[in-house]
Amino acid sequence: DKNKEINFKLLKNIIRKFNLPICYGGGVTSLKQIRKLLDIGIDKVSFNSLLINGKNKINKFANYLGNQFVVGSIDFKLVNNNYFIYDHVNKKIIKKDILRTIIEYENLGVGEFHFNFVNLDGVGKGMEIDFVKKIANEIKTPLIVSGGASNCNHLIDFYRKTKCTPC
Repeated sequence: DKNKEINFKLLKNIIRKFNLPICYGGGVTSLKQIRKLLDIGIDKVSFNSLLINGKNKINKFANYLGNQFVVGSIDFKLVNNNYFIYDHVNKKIIKKDILRTIIEYENLGVGEFHFNFVNLDGVGKGMEIDFVKKIANEIKTPLIVSGGASNCNHLIDFYRKTKCTPC
């Protein structure tokens, strides 16, 4: 839901109970919200639809906070044997060159990426190694990748072949 409010009280309670680094994503569109997230103990903020529809804000947030705070979350969808960036809010694929787009996000100030492979989510047949390896070799920003793993061997194989963090 595009208009859903951030539940700061719930987040604060979670952070108090668990002593773990927390990355929050969903509905963050202003510096005021980011300041409040920082005040309650959030370590990083993840942006997905804002990468597609609000690039100037990503740059503003990165300049204000530092790149290490900004996580670019990108959904990929396989269509006719080709991956595309997928806009999950508007339910459409983005027909742009993926590598150029990721480098553009990197230049805006994204300090870490989270790639999610929509078609592989929940399937458990293994992770997308070749595509990730190709992208990882062309960018400087660390990658965390999800989608497709169902056992430790999938995670180990993915890490050994890509040097990216599977989740």
